[in-house]
Amino acid sequence: MIELVIILLLTLVVVCCVVGGIIGYREERDGRSESPSAAGDTGRIGQCRFCKQDAGLFSREHKKCKFMHESALKRMRVACVTAATTGRGNDSLLSKLEDIASGGHVNQAEIRPIMIKAWGEAVDGVSADMILGRNEHRSLAAYKRFHRLRRRELDRFGLADKMHQVVLLRSLVNDGAIPEYDPTGPLQTTKPRAFFTLMKSEALLWVFPVAEYLTEVSERHYSAGSQGFSFRVADGVTWRVGKTRGHSYTTKHMRVVDSGIMGVSTKHIYWAGQRGFGNSKSFRIRLNRIVSVERISGGVALMRDAQSAKPEAFRGIDGPFAAALIMVAAAALDEGGFTASDRRLDDLVDDAGVAFTAGADSGEEFGAEFGEGSGGEG
Repeated sequence: MIELVIILLLTLVVVCCVVGGIIGYREERDGRSESPSAAGDTGRIGQCRFCKQDAGLFSREHKKCKFMHESALKRMRVACVTAATTGRGNDSLLSKLEDIASGGHVNQAEIRPIMIKAWGEAVDGVSADMILGRNEHRSLAAYKRFHRLRRRELDRFGLADKMHQVVLLRSLVNDGAIPEYDPTGPLQTTKPRAFFTLMKSEALLWVFPVAEYLTEVSERHYSAGSQGFSFRVADGVTWRVGKTRGHSYTTKHMRVVDSGIMGVSTKHIYWAGQRGFGNSKSFRIRLNRIVSVERISGGVALMRDAQSAKPEAFRGIDGPFAAALIMVAAAALDEGGFTASDRRLDDLVDDAGVAFTAGADSGEEFGAEFGEGSGGEG
């Protein structure tokens, strides 16, 4: 009896949903929707969210409209990336994007985010191996200036520090100089300030304000044994099979042990834990005591030069940049270190024409610093 009541109730709910959907579809088709603006914005059932025309019962889009929208987004992205990498067509780019948008059911509000993301994609494309030539830098800087890409907009998509990272590496390698730049200051106003006790002879190069510290841990497990089972084969005779002895075994894996702020200086890697009193730790690792550096997904892993050293990792940071910065700083430490520059990093990023030393356009000298056999992924 209870099962029958439940079935009847479920049937009633389904019928109500179907009837409500049919009524809503007819109201929107006849233009009697109580909130037409909301229907146009969200794409209610029965109305295409792209062309705002009838899409059929329980449908929100036409396949053709969806295809046109996706194709238009792809064409707009390609146009923006091309302008950012070549430095040509910036003056006509916006009108071109508006024309593509009008024919592809793309909202005008989507154009600006596409332009910003495309600039980040262009930066990744020309500096995938942390090599950036003068012409590429000039094109990217021109695109950013012409279209007035503000730091607040770039930071919304995680792109604010990309050019600063590449230009900082180029300055360190080609000029051996540290640009005037406070890694915890104005450029990172939305991020927490790191407090590290630096030595007098070192300078902070970069800060990763949100990171996780992982280390290798060993866990011991025990696999239980079994007495098996026996069966009688004759009077007073049994045969036991399947008996096994229990045994223990050890597994190793990387575990998050702290969260906090990571910094890279000219001599050390600094860590300031923030998990809580009694659970966090702060330490520093001297760069010339690191045996290997390896890029991992979402971070960097390293091994210290110590007999009892265990693999360590920092996650939640830009792995390729962190690995490159550590290797550059470690190499310079063995060669005498860096000198101070009288130019600001912001100026080097924006002024592409004088950002690099003469004869360094090809990036050969820079790329040589990151050859294979550096203890990680070149």
